Amino acid sequence: ADLHLHTSYSRMDSLMKPRQLLSRATEMGLEAVAVTDTDAARAFPDFCRYLNGNGVKVIYGMEAHYINDVDGGKESREGEPFRLTMLVKDRTGLKNLYQMLSKACLRDGNRPIIRKSEIIEHRGGLLLGSGGPDGELFLAAYQGKDTAGLFGLYDYVELLPCYGRSHVLGEPFVEEQLQSTNRKLVEAAKQAGKPFIIGSDARFFEPEDEEAWRILRDREGDEATMDVSAPYYLKNPEELAEEFSYLGDADCEQALFENTIELMTACEEVSILPEEPLQYPGMEEAASELRSFVADKAKKMYGVTLPKEVSARIDEELELIAGQRGEWQLMAAKELVDASKKAGYPVGTRGCLGASLVAHLLGITATNPLPPHYRCSCGYTEFAEEDPRGCGIDLPKKDCPKCGKALVRDGFNFPYETLLGYRGNSKPLDIVLNFAASYQKTAQQHLRRMYGEDHVFYAGTAGTISEYSAKGIISRYADKHKLSYTEEEKETLAEQIEGVMYSTGMHPGGLLIIPKDMDIEDFCPVQRPWNDDCIEDVTTHFEYHYLEPYLVKLDLLGHNDIERLGQLSQQTGVDVEDIPLNDKKTMSLFTSVAPLGDHVADDILHSAGTAGITEFSDNFVLRMLDVAKPCDFDSLIRLSGLSHGTDTWLENADYLLADGTATVKQVVGNRDDIFLDLRSVGVDRESAFAVMEYVRKGKASRQGLRDYMKETLYSHDIPEWYIESLEKIGYLFPKAHAAIYTITSFQLAWYKLNYPLEFYSTFFNVCASYSEDDEDILLGGIESVREHFVRLESSDGTDESSFWKNMQERRTYQLAYEFLRRGYSFLPPETEGTDKFAIQHGVGLRLPATGQ
Repeated sequence: ADLHLHTSYSRMDSLMKPRQLLSRATEMGLEAVAVTDTDAARAFPDFCRYLNGNGVKVIYGMEAHYINDVDGGKESREGEPFRLTMLVKDRTGLKNLYQMLSKACLRDGNRPIIRKSEIIEHRGGLLLGSGGPDGELFLAAYQGKDTAGLFGLYDYVELLPCYGRSHVLGEPFVEEQLQSTNRKLVEAAKQAGKPFIIGSDARFFEPEDEEAWRILRDREGDEATMDVSAPYYLKNPEELAEEFSYLGDADCEQALFENTIELMTACEEVSILPEEPLQYPGMEEAASELRSFVADKAKKMYGVTLPKEVSARIDEELELIAGQRGEWQLMAAKELVDASKKAGYPVGTRGCLGASLVAHLLGITATNPLPPHYRCSCGYTEFAEEDPRGCGIDLPKKDCPKCGKALVRDGFNFPYETLLGYRGNSKPLDIVLNFAASYQKTAQQHLRRMYGEDHVFYAGTAGTISEYSAKGIISRYADKHKLSYTEEEKETLAEQIEGVMYSTGMHPGGLLIIPKDMDIEDFCPVQRPWNDDCIEDVTTHFEYHYLEPYLVKLDLLGHNDIERLGQLSQQTGVDVEDIPLNDKKTMSLFTSVAPLGDHVADDILHSAGTAGITEFSDNFVLRMLDVAKPCDFDSLIRLSGLSHGTDTWLENADYLLADGTATVKQVVGNRDDIFLDLRSVGVDRESAFAVMEYVRKGKASRQGLRDYMKETLYSHDIPEWYIESLEKIGYLFPKAHAAIYTITSFQLAWYKLNYPLEFYSTFFNVCASYSEDDEDILLGGIESVREHFVRLESSDGTDESSFWKNMQERRTYQLAYEFLRRGYSFLPPETEGTDKFAIQHGVGLRLPATGQ
């Protein structure tokens, strides 16, 4: 067994990825490996994932930094902290390791240091090793100090390869003194009755990999091993025996085999993630509460006797939701949405949540997923049969035949399969909510109050070196050290360092909820994002994807368009939910500037009047509007899907529209379109779902449709152009997501037409890039704004960040130009003004007193 190894999760200090390490260990005949990354446990889930079937036992552990705070009751902060190794014997030890690491990460941020008192408190279930050349025990022996009183802390003595200088002493080790020290430690360990072992302390697989490892260490500013050879490669027992031959054959044999087997045997095979179903607060009551609320709301919308289409959909969803025990998640989402609306801000949904009738009845999402239909408060319901895809908003006006009132036109037509999958292939319930940007933190704090500060944590991320970054790191290293690599050498080095972890981060809005009667350290440690102890937020130490199968994650995101809608609703007194989505004049704005009172487009303003409407204002989408000329809501939804898909529009749908093969209402714009189209011609649900999933994941574009899929499509007379289109698609957007984006855009467009100054002010206050430098340009009038816009158009920026900044400025000045063309003016700021654009009714907007 090799009981001291570092992986690519040991920040910028190893090239060995867990899966590769397990494979190499199998080849070498190792029975066990201990993962001992420095101050981190992030590799644990990867080992857990790849462990099955390779015959290698994984012992979880960590090489930790610690300081002695128990001698004399004072912390000893002289010099660098010592190192020691922790190996996990059982679940108790795993939790203790997590708890110590959490405390250190939250306290120290970038360089977590454990206190000796914490080690003594939490040592249960752990084996503590002396930590090699930078351990307190080794350094005492190296300096000729008495070590007898130090053995009590450790369960075993580690003998590790050592090259270069001591991090603690800050000076180079002397080879003869190193060997003498290790011999002393072996004798002292025997007298103390403690096993001594040899570990490889490996960071890479082969001797020739050392150059790539040096590049990582140089990037971290570590000079300790830069001036000597540092062959930290994965050595087999024979190579380690040769390196430590100065101990003598008998002691080498004991250190490499007998003692490592003893420690290996003492450690159980620990499962790092739970195997039993988890219990969450409120689960017991949530199911009955949800069913009761859904039933009451459905009766209010559809009458006491529900239409079969409604009751069947509710029953299907509730069955699948109950199978995932997801009722409490939906009730939690309802509470958060209701609180936001009460505060004056609408909430948008993302992903497939918008395809849920249950979520719609709970008030979580604005989209009703049923097929297009009419409904009346008196209980009358009539489903439209003409368009298998259509959207109820586009149905013609009609009065109720029972009571004579105008019927509500409803239904966006999202099959439940896109929400929760097909039976036997169900997808996890995904709660993703878009809150106003200024309200996002409030919503997240609300969730933490609901379940407790110590039971809700932000989802952590791990930043790894990309291929692009790897090449940059190598180039800078070569320049710094005046080295010349061939292109082949650069490629090899880049492949080696690609995927190594360099930083931690945080999901923009994901929060993980810990079950009742459990702690976060039952799952993983916690830390500050970006290892920054100045940040208050606490994230999971593990990358959140590993935890999603076990813990519930709610995504509470912030969105500027939702912020704008909230402000517009409050300023105008018109609730966004009261805006008619079938308003003809608003619809015409997506194809013409005429509704703005401006009948001529020019080189700055497009023929559509959608400037300032995020989803429909960039040049790519504007060209789509030009070609498709949408005249109904369903077409807008399809265009939204096409704009967010991959290989859906260019050289695909655009060709089909241009040559008249298909209309925008016939092309595949969203993943749901495939399912609905195939079901409408008689394809069974399972087959329709299989084709939809295969295409939307891009498999059809990479491998072509499978033979049985093509046979099914041909046998149901699906046209050749449709099949060819499917085989070009790299990714397809969910229709529910596109519908929510389209609703938000339409609502913004309605305010733009009916409350223009409020619309422009909220855009400039929420979305615009504005500073005092812009003041003279805006006050200079329409020609000044035009000239600046043209300058921006001619310069896209030299890197990604400047490109996006430039694009944001162009959007700002395009809307400023439109604002001026509509006859409004920008007014100089007042001395005692605010830092916001202020409405001057009948005139325009007064500029902020200071840059935002």
